[in-house]
Amino acid sequence: MAHSSIGNMTNTLIETGARHMQQCRTNQDVLAAMCGSATELADNDNVYCMGKDELAVSCGTQLFGRVPKTATKYAYPNVVSTLGQLTDAEKILLGEYYHGMGLKKPAEVLDHVVKNHTTAATEEDFDTGRIKQFRHFIPVGYSVGHACAHARNGDTVASVQIGGLRTVLNGGYDVSTGDLIQMYIPEVEDRYFMANGGRKADALSGMGVPTNNAGSQELRQNFYTRGQGVAGPSGSTKRVKNCMFSVKPYIESLNEHRFVYSGDKVRVFARAVSSARPWEPVDIMIARQSL
Repeated sequence: MAHSSIGNMTNTLIETGARHMQQCRTNQDVLAAMCGSATELADNDNVYCMGKDELAVSCGTQLFGRVPKTATKYAYPNVVSTLGQLTDAEKILLGEYYHGMGLKKPAEVLDHVVKNHTTAATEEDFDTGRIKQFRHFIPVGYSVGHACAHARNGDTVASVQIGGLRTVLNGGYDVSTGDLIQMYIPEVEDRYFMANGGRKADALSGMGVPTNNAGSQELRQNFYTRGQGVAGPSGSTKRVKNCMFSVKPYIESLNEHRFVYSGDKVRVFARAVSSARPWEPVDIMIARQSL
């Protein structure tokens, strides 16, 4: 791998005068469903808010279940930066959606997972309020400010950088200069990828425990995510915020059997301008309009 960027090696951030910004609003409907209720969301705002330097994703069409369409007439795009605490069944369902996008309709994905789930999950486990608020999550950009999850606690709008150069935290896979960069959800999708970042071919092959995050990688992840707060006792590595969105390289040739996955391609939004190991800063050019 090529050497990392000067900014990474000197612990500084890349700077550019050419950047595009967009005001975005946190989606209270999605976050309240992830939390359980609007009251719980207001009481746990620090767990679901959009913080600075977090990857914001848009909340598109609902994937599963019939739910009212709301937040469609707001002036600002609706985004979230975390999905909170998801059960194993919910994680597998969301992971399978991206794995089979373009091949199966969301209803077919749900039916497939229910029939082939090998754990003790029941059909009721796939009929939760959180699953009904699963959306077609697409990357927008990186937040440059703080937006509360609930209006009771403050402003729910913050600026998001949607174009230009930015130093961000890499996910769990090596990145080289020039790689296309996609959004993914480590806690949901790590089990669907091989150690080199290529996607496994078999559906539901991710039932096992991810093996890509160990040793020095885990230490780097704990160091760079310490700003998300500690949920356990002093010295704990368990974070307050969970199911955060992150980035990984998109390289079709690394996929098993060199299959092409629409669920990965549609989430490409940037290109790397430096190299990085897993869970360390990397410089990217957010340029979705030209990819």
